[in-house]
This record gives sequence, structure tokens and C-alpha cells, in this order.
Amino acid sequence: MRNIPIRIAALVMAFAVVFPALAIPVNNEAGTLSTRIDDTALTELTVTGTINAVDFAFIREQLPSLTTLDLSQAEITECDITDRDGETRHYLAATLPDYALFGTALENVALPTSLTAIGESALAGCRALSAIDFPAGVTAIGDNAFNSTGLTSVVIPASVTTLGTGVFAHSRNLTSATFAPAEDMALSAQTFMGCTSLSQLNLGAGVEAIDAKALAGCTALSELNIAPGNRLAAIGESAFEGAGLTEVDLSECQNLESVGMYAFANSTARRVMLPESVTSLGQGAFFYSTELESVELPQGVTTLADFLMAGCSNYAHENVVGADVTEIGDYTFYNWDQMASFIIPASVEYIGTRAMAGMTGLRSFRADSETVPELGDDVWEGVDQPSVPLTVPKNSVAAYKATPQWQLFRIEDVPTDIDRVGDDDLATVKAHFSGTALIIEASADIASVELYTTAGVLLNRVAPAATTATLETVNYHGPVYIVAVTLADGTKKTLKLMR
Repeated sequence: MRNIPIRIAALVMAFAVVFPALAIPVNNEAGTLSTRIDDTALTELTVTGTINAVDFAFIREQLPSLTTLDLSQAEITECDITDRDGETRHYLAATLPDYALFGTALENVALPTSLTAIGESALAGCRALSAIDFPAGVTAIGDNAFNSTGLTSVVIPASVTTLGTGVFAHSRNLTSATFAPAEDMALSAQTFMGCTSLSQLNLGAGVEAIDAKALAGCTALSELNIAPGNRLAAIGESAFEGAGLTEVDLSECQNLESVGMYAFANSTARRVMLPESVTSLGQGAFFYSTELESVELPQGVTTLADFLMAGCSNYAHENVVGADVTEIGDYTFYNWDQMASFIIPASVEYIGTRAMAGMTGLRSFRADSETVPELGDDVWEGVDQPSVPLTVPKNSVAAYKATPQWQLFRIEDVPTDIDRVGDDDLATVKAHFSGTALIIEASADIASVELYTTAGVLLNRVAPAATTATLETVNYHGPVYIVAVTLADGTKKTLKLMR
């Protein structure tokens, strides 16, 4: 019986080793936390009183098993720390220090209620951290503060007036995010870059810009909600590069003026709708977005930038170049190998180097300018030009045939005399505009409808084989049009319309 106390003591000691103290509360005095904790294997810690950067360094470096940290009733005080090189750094009060809890195993963190700022990389690399509540007074979040965390959903507080670079970047569990600032400010560069599970983003009216690479690599992004009456004015370089959006509707962003270089490059967008307020589309804005089928280019965009839509091989609309465009940049439509028909409007004065190189599927081509546009080098490299008919204004045929590169096409002319189309007063043909759409209605099936300018330049042609035809005129801005209608029985009718 004498051995029983010894055995019990040994058992107690064994349990003490296997099950160390799991949670302790500490009423701390800033800078002394290391002296108040004996068991560095603890998993939960509640700190009240005061705490500073010295204490955070102890938590980060000496408490590897800590999973829960409650600082809600603690107050962060300022301090100075001198490093090994003799340099002294000042840490501010009410601010979670830079790298405070970087790379720790924390799963749950309650931030001080008095907190006003979160420092650079303060919680970066906390991959087990799935949620965070921001105190009401937080006004600044530093660079990479939550980079590569396990957060699943985040609402950036409206109180925030300063948002650093890459705040939530590479947080691959993040599925939804909301940013609705009380003051006008930007969604900062790289904010959600590489958040591959982010499927929904909600932006408030105060978001005035989406900065460079803010959503680059967000391959799961399927829902972008921008508040009505928004003040979004700029989309930065590579902002949506590689993003998973299939439709981008920015048509209600009436303050949007610029879309940066490679903004939607390598994305899966099939349709992009831009407001008329846009006047600048950067180089490669849609570069190799291979699913792209439609972009409504605003009238104010008069220069199509280099590489603008290079590699968008799925695009099939021949009227992509607007009637106000004067210059097509280098490689703008490079490698459009599925494009069968293409139209260059009369406004175009210059076409850049290899702008349409690789259009190997081209079967018909039309240039409406009476003055032959100047060309860069190898504009149609790879195209079998002699096999492609090029239709140009009748009085410009000789000029096109005499111009290098143009002359390699099989050049034909379009008529300039609208009166060639005979009228038959017995035919019943009506036409009217509905918004930008021209609606043609006839008493019999329509074989074809041709839309001309008053100068005889063919703008569009459809063959509906029905009693109604619709022509979209969003890219044509003249006030007067000539419509030549041919019915299935050969009857022809010419109408002069004013918009």
C-alpha cells in the first residue's frame, strides 16, 4: 500500500506532460508577457491589460501551439524596439504591429476593441484562421495584412480609409468579399490576387477604382456586383487578368473612363459591356481572352491599342471596329483564326504592324475608306490574301490596287450609285429605328437588306428569309441612311431614313 501515493504522483506527472495547460488568462503589463507565461505549449490565451510589439514577438516566436488568442479587452501601447544592428523602430499605439502574428497556427483571433490600424503582414500566413471580426474603429489595413490566410468570407469595414497592397491576396479559401467604403477610395492593388476560390465580389458606390491586379487570378469569380450610382472611374492594369467571369457588365458604371493594360487578359469572359464614358482602353486589355465573343466598344475610343484583342480567336463579329476609330494598333486582332469576315470602317486612317496577322479563316474583307489607310509591317501575315475578296469604294479601287499589302487581295468595288436599285411601288416595305436597332418589315419574305451611307458605302447586309429583319447600328453614327430591300420574289425597294 505504501507504493500507491508514488504511483498516483507518477500518473499525475504523466498527465501533466501529455496534457499541458490549455488555456490561461493573463492581466498583462506591456512588454512583460514572457514573464507571465510558464507553459509555452498552451493552446488558448486571453490577454487583458496592456500589450505591445515586444509581447507580440513573444507570442509569434515562443507559443507555437497557440490556436486561440483573445485580445478583445487588451490595449495595444506604443513602444520602441532596437534591433541587432542598433536601429530603433517605433511602434504605434492602437495598431496591430507589422508581422505581429505572422505565420502562426492561430485559428481564432479576437482583436482589441480599441484597435484603429492593422500593420503590414500582421496576420499573413495564418492558414488556419478562417474568420475575423474587425473592430468598429479600424481605419487602416496595411500591405499583405491577411495574405495567404484561411479566411472564407470577408467584409472590409466601411470605416477603412487606407487599404494596403495585397491585403487578402492568395487566401485560397476565400469565397466571398464585400468592400463598401464610406469615403471614395480604390480597391487597392492585388487586394484579392490569387484568391482562387473567390466567387462573389460586392463593391459599394464609393469604390472609385479597381487597382492593378486587384482580382488577377481569381479563376472562380462568377459574380461581380457593383452598387447603382457607383463612382467607379478606372480599372487598373491586369485588374481582372485570368479572372473567371463569363460576363462583365459595366454598362451602368457611367463614370468609368479608362480600362488599363491587360485588364481582362487571359480571362474567361465571353461578353464585356462598357459604358460610353470610356475613352481609353489600354494595351492588351482583352489579350488572349480566348472565350470572348462580344465587346461593345464605346464611341469615345478612337484608337484601338496594341494587342488590344490579340488571340481572341472565338470572336466572330465583323463590325468590332467602331465608326469613330481612326487607328488600329500593332497586333490588335492578332491570331483571329476563326474570323471569316471583317469590316474596316471609313474612319480608319492607320492599321498597325501585324494587326490582323494570323486571320487564316478570313473569307471576305471590306474597307470603306475612300482614302487608303496607311499600314504598318506585315499587317496580314499568314493570310492567303489572293484568295480573299476585298471590297472597297468604287472610286478607290485603283488606289488600293496600287498600294503595297492592300494590292495582294482580290480587290472588288461596291457601287456608289444608290439609284441602281429600282423601286416598285407595289411592294410594302416599312422601316423604323428602335434604339440602335433598325427594324425592316415587309409584305413578303425578305431576301436581303443592305444598309448604305448616303455616299454609297455599304455598312451592313443581312439575309433574313423572313418578313422582318433587324440590323444593329450601334457602330454607325451618321444621321441619314439608305436602305435597299430585296424581297424573295425579286421585288426591290429603296428607303431613305433619318435617325
